[in-house]
Amino acid sequence: MKKLLLVVLLFINSWSFIFAQDQIIYKYSQNDYVDSILGVNNDTIIYSNFKEIYKVPLSDVEAYFITIRSKENLGKGFYMRERELYNISEKIEYQERNKLRRDTVIHRTHVIKSAIPFKLNGNYEFDLSYEKFNTKKTSFYTNISISVINDLDLWVNQSGGSFPEYLSYHNIYGNSFSVTTAYKYYFIPFKRFKPAGVYIGIAAQPSYTKVYCDYMVFYNESLQYSYRDEGKIIGVNVGGLAGIQFLISSRICLGFEFGFYGSISKFTSEKTVYFNTGHELKDIITKDNFPMSFNISLGYAFN
Repeated sequence: MKKLLLVVLLFINSWSFIFAQDQIIYKYSQNDYVDSILGVNNDTIIYSNFKEIYKVPLSDVEAYFITIRSKENLGKGFYMRERELYNISEKIEYQERNKLRRDTVIHRTHVIKSAIPFKLNGNYEFDLSYEKFNTKKTSFYTNISISVINDLDLWVNQSGGSFPEYLSYHNIYGNSFSVTTAYKYYFIPFKRFKPAGVYIGIAAQPSYTKVYCDYMVFYNESLQYSYRDEGKIIGVNVGGLAGIQFLISSRICLGFEFGFYGSISKFTSEKTVYFNTGHELKDIITKDNFPMSFNISLGYAFN
């Protein structure tokens, strides 16, 4: 009886060794030869052995070999057959790493940024803003802006008034200071990073501006009159914001923003006449009751 059992075991072992086509290498250095690996899905290897179907979790497998099933290759001896190696541990690690990247939302709490200045001769602007992002889709935003105008020259072709056609030369210099506070709502938030997305907001902007303008008016290349206009504006702009913000590589913040305000301001103006040929200066005060703004900002996001 013992001899018969030994013969059966030897036959089963020989069957596995001689007729098995594929090989599964488990973790911890355990190997199995199987008749055929039938397929591999996201988390399971399916194989057949002795006409039975089995399943093995991929998490238990280090690698597997599949025999090239050509007539010439299968006709070779067991050790002479060519097999293709598939390393499962690297595949699982790659899949898990990519899944982590796809599913993880990188949430930054604070953003510091500055507006990218548009080139304007004679105008120098310093701009710094801070945004605190809340847990949902909202944020609080503060911006400080300081502008210095130094020797900004403008030539303007004009018509009307006391002369049918004349030129006006404006030499402008001065400074302004404003603080903007806003509440933003990201109604289309981006899934990958926060704070990022399309937003709208409400804003208030106290401001102070002091500007000196030297005017020179010419007719037929002759100086008609010149004067200095000193203006001060103290007021509050109240309005709305709309924009889009991106986080690049989870840290670099890029934003495009449009603002529209209604102005509540006090305007004072004083004129000093340098040269006048009899033309009467009218104390005409113009002010923009609906200032608008557009800026492109670049900054850094952190926790």
